[in-house]
Amino acid sequence: MPRSSVRDKHLLWKDGIVPYEISAIFTTVQRKKITNAMKMIEANSCVRFVPRTIEPDYLVINNDHGCFSMVGRMQGRQVVSLGSGCLFNEVIVHELMHVLGFWHEQSRTDRDDFIIIRAENVIPSMVGQFRKIELPYVDFLDEKYDYYSIMHYDSKAFSRNGENTIEAVEPKMTEVIGKALELSASDIRKLNKLYECTTVNAVVTDPPPPPPPESTTVFSRSTTPTPPTSIAKPEWPTQCQDRFDDCDTFARYCRRFAFRHVMKKHCPKTCELC
Repeated sequence: MPRSSVRDKHLLWKDGIVPYEISAIFTTVQRKKITNAMKMIEANSCVRFVPRTIEPDYLVINNDHGCFSMVGRMQGRQVVSLGSGCLFNEVIVHELMHVLGFWHEQSRTDRDDFIIIRAENVIPSMVGQFRKIELPYVDFLDEKYDYYSIMHYDSKAFSRNGENTIEAVEPKMTEVIGKALELSASDIRKLNKLYECTTVNAVVTDPPPPPPPESTTVFSRSTTPTPPTSIAKPEWPTQCQDRFDDCDTFARYCRRFAFRHVMKKHCPKTCELC
């Protein structure tokens, strides 16, 4: 799925109000994580998520063994899946942004000026995830390409061999993409433009400088990391135990889209992904 935002205004939620139901399968703690992600969006826009009563168009948030959502408002009952390994704030916000009408940043038609797609490293069945969305269906909302967007894939998303599938043209930005933990300044501006918000509670600031490159030692333990938009059901450990003694060393990878499959397989206890 792609981005920046839908051009068809019929796909927007009327008055920015999104009725929702959360499946009973989620625990109280998990439900709190979901509503906290909703509050992050609400705090930065005029969008509101409200428990459904009788609204005909609404979200049903459940666990379908993956992280995925349709883009924009669909008619009737609309499923958002937050499966095991998806209940991180940034992942939930990412999926809710899809619901609100936003595509993935790297699918912009102007992306070749900012990133390079290494198709030779992509899992063949996932190549379609890297396609561009044509201009008749997308609106950039007068915003530049955003390496910091919460809607951007990680540099190793859908990698078949642990190598980069996306590289930034701008130096050091390869280490930045796909690592957002919250809405970027551009994400917030786009959201408010799309829903024509006149009042925003949060202050929009510029992004921080890029962090130094991280070690990739952990990747030698797996050959096929899977980002959260995959709906394949992997084989998880039957008990909540880490398979390596040094999982704490690599705990930062628990929150990385492209490596959640790897970390859940080898370090489920450390990552709280049991």
